Amino acid sequence: MKLTILGQGASCPNPGGACSGYLVEEDDTHILLDCGSGVVSQLRRVFDYRRVSAIIISHMHADHFLDLIPYTYGLRIGSGLWNGFRPLLLLPPNGQAVLDHVTSPWPDLAPSMASVFRIGEYEVNEPLQIGSLRVEFTPTRHYIPANAINVLGGSKLSYSSDTGPADQLTAHAQDADLFLCEASLRERHNLPGEEGHLTARDAGEIASKASVRKLVLTHFFVEFGLHEMLQNASAAFPGPIELAETRAEYVI
Repeated sequence: MKLTILGQGASCPNPGGACSGYLVEEDDTHILLDCGSGVVSQLRRVFDYRRVSAIIISHMHADHFLDLIPYTYGLRIGSGLWNGFRPLLLLPPNGQAVLDHVTSPWPDLAPSMASVFRIGEYEVNEPLQIGSLRVEFTPTRHYIPANAINVLGGSKLSYSSDTGPADQLTAHAQDADLFLCEASLRERHNLPGEEGHLTARDAGEIASKASVRKLVLTHFFVEFGLHEMLQNASAAFPGPIELAETRAEYVI
């Protein structure tokens, strides 16, 4: 299995990067986890975006799905569907209603999306088989319904999505070969509004409890200080830790 980081920005892209987007590949299966602002540009630098098997959206916050709009127009207008292949687009429960609302100002957009993607909603308690990869979901602690995602093939990739501290996340990431975990907060002050995200230290604690092999921090602001983030995570997790970098690749 291979993971390519397409973006790691929290809320807005970091300089030269993108918001959340991660390409997971094994054999002939190519899955894009989330599609935030700037992701399609980075995807086109490393892979033929017309050949993505499936796009899975963890939750319907804008920084995790807005690049579905340029993705749609890129397929429909820019390149054409050479062989009629339509990537699978899997939204969380009730995600279609959010997407319909967002696209409503442009009358052609919803029909265009339906013409280039096979759109559906996944059930959180029902694992999916997409090619050679199995996909599992765990609800997280966030401001809207959000789902951590496991991708299992020859190895286990665990993605936290957006979340605050939650016991179920430890079980979700248990024994992962690579744990891709958000670190949106610089510090935790137990103030209102913090409950839906993690610090780097939180991520390290979860990684340690879950006995993961490698921790990669993502969904952060570079202004928080990259060295500081690594230090905080390593205070809780003794294993290898990296910060997600745009177009970095991991063989898992």
